[in-house]
Amino acid sequence: MAQRSEITAAAEWYTGTDHLFQVTVYKADGTRQDISGWALSWLVKRGHGEPDAAALITKTTAGSPAEITIVDGPQGELEFLAEAADTRDLPGGRYVHELKLVDAGEESVLMYGPAVLKRALHAQAPT
Repeated sequence: MAQRSEITAAAEWYTGTDHLFQVTVYKADGTRQDISGWALSWLVKRGHGEPDAAALITKTTAGSPAEITIVDGPQGELEFLAEAADTRDLPGGRYVHELKLVDAGEESVLMYGPAVLKRALHAQAPT
C-alpha cells in the first residue's frame, strides 16, 4: 500500500549537505512489511509529469555499494543518504519524491509525496 509521506521543512533537509533518510515500510493493515531482498528505487523530481530519466536524485538497492540499505528487512526498515553532491546545484524549494519496489515482474509505489529542500545559507563548496 502506497503511503503518503511528506518531507516537510521540519525535516531540515538543506542543499549541499548530507541528509540520512530512515524509512519504515508498512502493509495496508498497519503492520510492518518484510522487505528482505527487495529491489528498491527512490527518486526526487521537479514534478509528477517528468520522466524517470529526468530525476534530480536517484537512489537504488542495485549496485555495489547499494545506495539504499535495507537495515532490518523483516521489520521493513531501510535508509538512504541524500549526499551533499546530490543537492549542491539545486535551488531550495518544493519537489516530489517516491520510493518504489522495482523487483522484476512487480512494481509498486511504497511511499510518495512532496519534498521541501531548504536552501543552505552558506555558499556551496565547489564540485
